[in-house]
Amino acid sequence: MSWNPWDVLPGIYVVLFALLAGWGLKRWFDPIPVPAAGSFFAVLLVLLGPQLFGGLTLLPVDNLRGTAPFTRLAATDPHGNALQGDLLLLVAPLTKEVRGDLLAGRWPLWNDLAGIGMPLLADPQAQPFQPLTLLALPLEPLASAAVTAAFRILLALTFTFLFLRRRGCGNGPALAGALSFGLGGFLLLWLGWPLANTAALFPLVLYSQERALKRGALRDEVLLTGSMAAFLLAGHPETLVMGLAATLLFGAGDLPATGPQRRAALGRWLIAVALATGLTAPVWLPTVAYLPETRRFQMVSADQGLETTHRPVEAGRGFSPSAGTASSLAKSWVPVVAPNAFGNSRYAHYWGRQNTNEDASGFAGTAALLLAALALVRRRRDRLAGETTALAIAAGVLALLALPEDGQAALRDVPVLGGVFAHGGRRSLLFLGFGLAFLTGTGLEGAFRSPPSRRRLAALALLIGGLLAWAYFAHPHPLDPEILSVLRIGWLHWQLRFLLATTLLLAFAPRWRATTYGVACLLAAELCLLHAPAHPKMPRLRELPAPPPLDRLAAIANPGDRLVGTEDVLPPNLATLYGLSDLRIYNPMAPAAYLRYLAPALGNPGADVPVIARPQSPLLARLGSRWLLTPSEISLPPAFELVEAGPDGALYRRADASPRLYRLDSREDDSPRTER
Repeated sequence: MSWNPWDVLPGIYVVLFALLAGWGLKRWFDPIPVPAAGSFFAVLLVLLGPQLFGGLTLLPVDNLRGTAPFTRLAATDPHGNALQGDLLLLVAPLTKEVRGDLLAGRWPLWNDLAGIGMPLLADPQAQPFQPLTLLALPLEPLASAAVTAAFRILLALTFTFLFLRRRGCGNGPALAGALSFGLGGFLLLWLGWPLANTAALFPLVLYSQERALKRGALRDEVLLTGSMAAFLLAGHPETLVMGLAATLLFGAGDLPATGPQRRAALGRWLIAVALATGLTAPVWLPTVAYLPETRRFQMVSADQGLETTHRPVEAGRGFSPSAGTASSLAKSWVPVVAPNAFGNSRYAHYWGRQNTNEDASGFAGTAALLLAALALVRRRRDRLAGETTALAIAAGVLALLALPEDGQAALRDVPVLGGVFAHGGRRSLLFLGFGLAFLTGTGLEGAFRSPPSRRRLAALALLIGGLLAWAYFAHPHPLDPEILSVLRIGWLHWQLRFLLATTLLLAFAPRWRATTYGVACLLAAELCLLHAPAHPKMPRLRELPAPPPLDRLAAIANPGDRLVGTEDVLPPNLATLYGLSDLRIYNPMAPAAYLRYLAPALGNPGADVPVIARPQSPLLARLGSRWLLTPSEISLPPAFELVEAGPDGALYRRADASPRLYRLDSREDDSPRTER
C-alpha cells in the first residue's frame, strides 16, 4: 500500500500536543530548553518516525504469518518481534473494546467478545482511563499504538530531565540522564505494554512530588494530584506498588527540615494523594474485587509464579537454560551490564534466565555504568540531592534479583504484596534503570563541578571494560558457541567503544559543557542502536488483513454469534479486532472458573494460550459456539456445515449451538452459571 498524506496525521498530532504541553510547562512550571526538546524529537523520529509519519504500524502483524487463516500473509523485512505477540493478541483487542465503549458514550464495564464475557473496567491491562491511552482515542488501533508509545517516550524524557534539573544538574547532565532512562531498556523493550505507563509516569510523579513538598503552590498540588491519579491508572499493579515505594523514598528526602514546614508539606502531600486515590477509585476498586477470581491470582497463590507467559526462547528447542554453565546470579545481573551476553530473543536465540525483555530491561547505557560508578566512589558530602536514595534503590534491586528461588518463593507468600514478586522481582528493573539514569545525570554534573582524577577514571573504566569482556566471553551458548557470536562480540566492541569515548571526554575535557552534551549523544546513539530493532517496521496498513474465512464470517455472522478456532487457528482474542466473539481467552486476568469449565474441550488445560483440541465437544455447543475455524486439511462430520474452504482454512457452521440466553435444563447442572 502506497503512502498518502493522511499518514502524517499521527505524527502531527503528537507534535502539536507536545508543543502545547511544552507551552504549559513554560507557563506554569519549568521550561524545556530548545536543545533538549530538539533532542527528544530527534530520538523519537529515529525510533518511531515511519510509524508516526509513514503510515506503518507498531503492532507486530508479521507474527500472524504462518498460522491459519493467515498462511498467505506476506513476510516483512525485518520479521516481527516474536516477544511482542501480546501487543496484538492482548493489548490491542482490549484497547479497541475500551475505545468503542467510550466513543459510544458507554462506561467500559464488560468485554462481551472474550469467552462468554469478562470484566473490562476491572482488567488493568485494558487501561480504560489511562491518560496516555486516552490521548490516542481518536485513532484506530493500528495507528494509536505508535501514538501512545510516542507519548510514553516523550513523557519519560521530559520529566526525567526536569527532575534532574531540580536536583541541581545542568542542562547537559540532565539531558544525559533523561536519555539514559527514556531510551533505556525498560521503557523501550516494554514500550507497548501497560507496564510502560508506570515507567513513563514515574519521573512525572517524582517531579510533581518534589515541587509540592518544596514549593507547595496550588498548581503544584494540582500537578501532584493529576500525576498520582494517572500513576494509579497505569494498568500494572506490580510495578505500581514498587513505584509508590520508590516515590516515598525520594519524597522522604524532599521534606523540609523544620517541624511546622515539614507538617505542612506532609499535609499537602496527603491531601493530593487522597484526592488522586478517590478520583481513581471507580477504576481500581473493581480490579481489587475481581482479582481473586482471576487466573493470575490463582497461579500466584499456588506459587507457580508467572514464568510461562514468555518462555525462554531456547526451551522450544529442547534446551533448558538452567542447564547452562552460568549461575543464577550471573543470569540475573549480567544482562543489566551486557544486554546481549546471553543472546537476544529478538534474533530467536536466548539462553539467559527468561528472555531479553525480562532480563535486560535494566540496561541504561554503558556510559551510565561509568557515571554510576563515579557517583558510588564519590565522597558522601559531595553527592547531589537524591544520589544516596538512587544508590540505595539500585542496591536493593540487585539484592532482590540475587535471591535464590526459595527466597523469591517466600516473598510471593507475603500476604497482599506477594504478587509483586510474581516474576521473580524482575519488574523492579524499572527502578534499577531509573536509578542508573539518575546517577548518570548527577554523576556527570559532579564530574563537571569536581573532575575525578584520571587515575580513578581509568581504573573504573578498566574495571567496567573487564566486566564486559568477561560477560560476553564467559557466556556463549552452552551447546554451540557460534550461535549469535557475531552479535554478541560485535556488541562487546560497541560497548567498549562507547566506554572509551566517555572516558576520554571525562578525562581530557571534564569542565567543558560540550562534554556533557557529548556524553548525552553517546548514550542516545548506543541505546537507539540497541533498542530500535526491538520495534521492526511493520507493513503500511489501513486495517488488519482479512483472509477469506474471516471475511466471509464477518459478512454472515449474526450479532451475538460466537466462534472458536481449533488448534492454532486464529489466535485467541484476535477475533475482537474483527468485531467477533471468541470462546477462548488469552489473558492472565481471565476468570479462572471459566477456564476450568472450558478445560474438557482443550488440548492444553492450564496453559496460557488455550488450544481447542476437541471441536466436536458438546461443551462448545452449550457455550454458543456457532462457528468453527479449522485448518484446511481437517474435515468435520456432516453435522458441521462447511461454509468456506480454501488454503487459508475452513469455516464451519454448527447447527446445535445454544443461544446466549437459554433455559438451564436440570440435567445440565454443570452448565456455566454466568449465562442461563
